[in-house]
Amino acid sequence: MVTPNAKPMSILRGHQGKVFNIAYHPIFHNVLASSGDDHTIRIWDTKDGSCQVLEGHTQNARAIVWNTEVPWLILSGSWDSTIKVWDTRTRACLETINDHHGDVYGLNSHPERPFFYVSTSRDTTLRTWSLTDVLMGTQLRLLLTDNWRVISDSNSAMASQRDIILCGAVSKRLAETLMDSKTSKFDVYKQICQFFGTQEGESEFWDILDYIVNGKGSENDLALQHYSELTEVYRSKAQALESRSSNLQMRKEERMQLAAQT
Repeated sequence: MVTPNAKPMSILRGHQGKVFNIAYHPIFHNVLASSGDDHTIRIWDTKDGSCQVLEGHTQNARAIVWNTEVPWLILSGSWDSTIKVWDTRTRACLETINDHHGDVYGLNSHPERPFFYVSTSRDTTLRTWSLTDVLMGTQLRLLLTDNWRVISDSNSAMASQRDIILCGAVSKRLAETLMDSKTSKFDVYKQICQFFGTQEGESEFWDILDYIVNGKGSENDLALQHYSELTEVYRSKAQALESRSSNLQMRKEERMQLAAQT
């Protein structure tokens, strides 16, 4: 819908270059983040127009995404090929991810696993990863102490300077399930680990453990492969795709040559 005579309610000024992206906070509706060509991420309070500046990227800042569980956690991607994890309370960069080899344009998290992310880049790859190092302490407290105080409200989450407090919808549903007396200890551990992210082979690990501990499934269902075998399978598939791509490129060049001759 286009409204020709509409006027902005307010104008936020601060970037020293073009603004590329904005992302509204999933919990605090008066807070938004922006990224721009001045290499910065800015956190705005729309009530008074104030902002905090997150500096660290060496080229244009592009992708930004808030974490839906930890209200002060935001991630950004840049033309410098890095992804940075920020604490907006202190403006500190908690982690820098250097896996991409080109501009990072897209970032998003899984709706049910809020610390499991996917990123896209000009290097033509789509990569998945999780915030294992940042959240390790919180995960261990849940696994070892059943300390449900790490799941609370947004005000407690922002005020805590030492512990990471979760306050999103997914963690609250998780807490309700885990505190249910019908939930077995096995399912408690499994759901906590899956909530914080997933690693290669984790699904198979829990299937094996479920068989050992609870007797569920059968030995025939547990297909185990050595890492080297899996690597060889993926390498073979990659070579087949590369060969197919080369053949397609050759055909394209032949068609272009024929077209030039006619």
